[in-house]
Amino acid sequence: MRIARPLLLCAALAASLPALAAITYPVDVPGTAGQWAIWDTQASAGHPTGQVFRRNIAWPVADGGPVPGLDPRYVFLRMTRVEPPVIDSRLQEIAYPCPEVADIQANTLLTTCTASVRPPADLITAVENAAQARIEAAVGALGIRNPADLLRGVALLEAARRGTVLTEPQSAWLQALGAAGVEYVDQVRAAQAVIAAWIASHPGEIPDLGESVWPPLPVVAP
Repeated sequence: MRIARPLLLCAALAASLPALAAITYPVDVPGTAGQWAIWDTQASAGHPTGQVFRRNIAWPVADGGPVPGLDPRYVFLRMTRVEPPVIDSRLQEIAYPCPEVADIQANTLLTTCTASVRPPADLITAVENAAQARIEAAVGALGIRNPADLLRGVALLEAARRGTVLTEPQSAWLQALGAAGVEYVDQVRAAQAVIAAWIASHPGEIPDLGESVWPPLPVVAP
């Protein structure tokens, strides 16, 4: 394979290039296909330590040997990427593009993706959404598992409003449903306020929105 003319000098210079000492020969050409970058060591405006000249290329020598005639201005770096951690996207975010660091002596170009905590406003929104989800989950726990259950409750309330005397089980169910629902909403809102206060006093930290921070779901017999 021919090397582009700007990269060519003489084989003697390539042989004396110390940066290539970290590369083990022969290079596994098929196994590292697309994993190499060429680093331009010449400083330029905005790039005081050099910059990537080409990336995602294969090792240019078929038998995995040293690159002949490589201008010492250029260095081959093995591209390595540390994938971002698994995050809760409600509370964290990955900053793209991920920063990369060239280690000329080790012949590596390391890209590291890291997570950061979202801004406080985003965290507060996440807490509000989580609280609303808990309230919605309570609807099923209170015995309203489908539209028919909801209509049953509405019908009983309307009947009571019109003066119909409800049976004892019907009256008990409605009272328990109302009391449990109101109480649970109050408990969830109180937990939401505690978490919001914690966010305000712990900048840059991730709040806990797990099961343990919310009141247990209420239960009302059907």
